[in-house]
Amino acid sequence: MKIRVLLLIVLFMFAAPAFLPYAEEAGKPPFSKSDEGIKVEEILSQFKENNPRIEILEGKLEAARAQHRQSKLWPNPEVGYRVEDSAGKDTFIEASWPLDITGRRWLKRKAANAGIVSAENLFQWEMNSLLADVKARFYELLASQERLRIAEEGARRYESILNSVRGRSGQTDYDRLRLEKEAAEVRADANEMKREWIKLQSEFSVLLNKNPNNLKLAGNVKSQQTVPSRSTLEPFTLSTHPKIVAALKEAEKRKFQRKAARRKWFPELNLSGGFKKTSGDEVDESGYVAGVSVSVPLFDRGQAESAAAKAESKISEADAVLAKNEIAQLFGKTYQDAILLKEAVQDYETALLNGERLEQMAGLAYLEGRMEILELIDAYRGGTQSRLRLLELALEAREALIELERIIGRSFSEHGGKA
Repeated sequence: MKIRVLLLIVLFMFAAPAFLPYAEEAGKPPFSKSDEGIKVEEILSQFKENNPRIEILEGKLEAARAQHRQSKLWPNPEVGYRVEDSAGKDTFIEASWPLDITGRRWLKRKAANAGIVSAENLFQWEMNSLLADVKARFYELLASQERLRIAEEGARRYESILNSVRGRSGQTDYDRLRLEKEAAEVRADANEMKREWIKLQSEFSVLLNKNPNNLKLAGNVKSQQTVPSRSTLEPFTLSTHPKIVAALKEAEKRKFQRKAARRKWFPELNLSGGFKKTSGDEVDESGYVAGVSVSVPLFDRGQAESAAAKAESKISEADAVLAKNEIAQLFGKTYQDAILLKEAVQDYETALLNGERLEQMAGLAYLEGRMEILELIDAYRGGTQSRLRLLELALEAREALIELERIIGRSFSEHGGKA
């Protein structure tokens, strides 16, 4: 009996190095959070710098702001100089200035105020959608990076076990050949995952205009965000969503423009005044000149402009209704997905911790001769597949949260959520 115990101890001492890589991996958390690399905050900050897509959005916003400033300016006065030579020489220096007695200028200013609010909300919506795309691509690449890490660690574990088996006396060739085949399968999987990672890395580097060789990401695929309750988030989203507000403000802008166009029926008043000097034979007099003129709306009474503004107002109102219905529908589905996936990740992560204990037990059982090689391989293969499955669940949960932020038109941080 003592000899068997001593033989078992010696066998464990020689075979234990094969299981050290596994023991180190089992001791790691299910998600490897790397601090060496570029974080998502840095990516988003760099993406905003010298980016043509953002420059287009900012250009549209600046154009709207310029129109808003233009609406606040007073009309320019006109200054004229005339000379009349008839039975004497008359010289006129006059100035004229239009008066807004119809209120058209005030209405145009109100329209511009609504227009700038619409433009700012549309800018916020489009910018949020653009950054959501970048975050989705970031975590897709980070997950690919994590898949490659899991596969490579699995390959190293099999190689270490295989080296130990080759050095053990009395070990059957079947165990060695079976391990070699499994190690080749794992290396092939790792190679395929590396190719996918290189492809995603190249695509992401083009988006960021960076060198793909220097693009290593840092962070955690699993999200720690706190999702606000649906009872508070949904009403707030539907009442303040930038896309809906932009459409409503655009409709308001068109209504003011229509009112301004309809007031072309009323004549515009123009005041003029100045200085006159008359000189001639025995005459040298000077005095003032004053006058008033009105426009006569015989042809252009704003009919076409009013009709166009009315049609565009209806279009914007319909856009607001469609946007609200679409957002409400997408919100319900995506919110439910985000919550269910978050719960699934938590449950599966707990189960995976227990599964890692089973892998450790399987390794010890194989050492003691109580388990066949096929059972050990099945345990290790199942462990790797479980880690990859957990990673996929975490990525789906992260993408659902990103999509939810895209739908609500703003970050969760504005609702008390934490990244």
